[in-house]
Amino acid sequence: MRKRCWLLPIAAAAAAMPAPARADRPKTGTIDVDPSRVHLVDPAELRTHGDTRLIFLNRCAAGCTVTPGVEDSRTNRSSIVNSTVQLPPYPYGDASWSEVVRCVRNMFEPFDVEITDVDPGSTPHFEAMVAGSPQDAGFANDVGGVAPATCGVIGNAINFTFAEVWGDDPQRICEVIAQETGHTFGMDHEYLCADPMTYLTGCGAKTFQDVDAQCGEYEPRACKCGGATQNSVQRLLYVFGAGEPTPPTVEIVEPADGATVRPGFTVSVDASDNHEVTEVSLVVGGQPSGTLTTRPYVFNTPDGLADGPVTIEARAVDNRGDAAVARITVVLDSSCRGDSDCGPGQMCDGGACVDRPPGEGELGDPCEGNADCRSGMCARSGDEQRCTAACDPTVADACPAGFDCLSAGTGGACWPAGGDGTGGGCAVRSGGTSAPATWALIAAVGALAVRRRRR
Repeated sequence: MRKRCWLLPIAAAAAAMPAPARADRPKTGTIDVDPSRVHLVDPAELRTHGDTRLIFLNRCAAGCTVTPGVEDSRTNRSSIVNSTVQLPPYPYGDASWSEVVRCVRNMFEPFDVEITDVDPGSTPHFEAMVAGSPQDAGFANDVGGVAPATCGVIGNAINFTFAEVWGDDPQRICEVIAQETGHTFGMDHEYLCADPMTYLTGCGAKTFQDVDAQCGEYEPRACKCGGATQNSVQRLLYVFGAGEPTPPTVEIVEPADGATVRPGFTVSVDASDNHEVTEVSLVVGGQPSGTLTTRPYVFNTPDGLADGPVTIEARAVDNRGDAAVARITVVLDSSCRGDSDCGPGQMCDGGACVDRPPGEGELGDPCEGNADCRSGMCARSGDEQRCTAACDPTVADACPAGFDCLSAGTGGACWPAGGDGTGGGCAVRSGGTSAPATWALIAAVGALAVRRRRR
């Protein structure tokens, strides 16, 4: 005969506020089991056998079949179901599931356990089934989660979080998983809002707390497994030991170490972590150059850097505050060797980029490349190359006086009126029809788009 207990509502208002009728809220808790139906594990065994420190998060992707019997996750036998049950898959999609897995990994990161959502098969493991409804497993419709319980560690234990009860709320589902899994490690409920072993809500996301907390649901009570208080962190450290901190990895992808760079260069950084990278920051030549919290980690560099060696430092931080740093040194060279090294409307003069004198590189002037033009656009029509500017052929007077807007693919380019560079005098004005000269300009402007140089 099994004795059912600890099956109480998980959700509540803040401790100081009256709780709503409990029948209206999901319940979570445990079922005490006959010791003959479970295998109790000495924590010393867990600390010396790594394969028994696995926690498998099972979304029942192809459905789960659970049969009654002696508790054993390897064969999907549970001591708390009364008949064979079928659980449908986790209903909220891959992105939601990834958030659940990320949250549970963060929750257990301080401890020497491994969280996986890949079925370990016959390898010993603890298992959280996260799927279906309580009715699927033979429980009342207000039960949101349940686990087998003794005051010890149940080897190969299965606990249940009924995802359909909680809706698409990865944080809440994660916290229920943490509580139900904690019960299989011998933990009681705590009267401490910040800990996942609590029933209290209204204090934000929960994590295991290194606090000697009173036991209880909506009011303090004696701890069921003895002692006046429970400390979830110390209990998990006793069972599993401390996990090794895993800092993120960070790499400066571009530019390469030792490369020569031009002013205004960008820096591309790659960072990853076994759980979550929360931010990546950059320092260039001793100057902070920004912090990014999401990919891509691409940074602009500050103006005014002096020519010569410049140190670049990228720093990545994970959700636990562990950090990693990557450093390289590049050589900044702002000198130019020709006009092509300069930006639009500039020319190279004595190794330095300077603005072109007035009257040079204006619209319609001959050019050899984009850098010769103030507009940064040098186009070809026939044998002729001239500075041009983008225009809209459908708009009247889209170009200055003396210039026509010739069609060029989906746009147009301003070209001297009445001349097309082919000697035929055939130009296409705004709204006109295409002529052979226009097709030459189209090709030139198309090439121009490829040739345009980034500053």
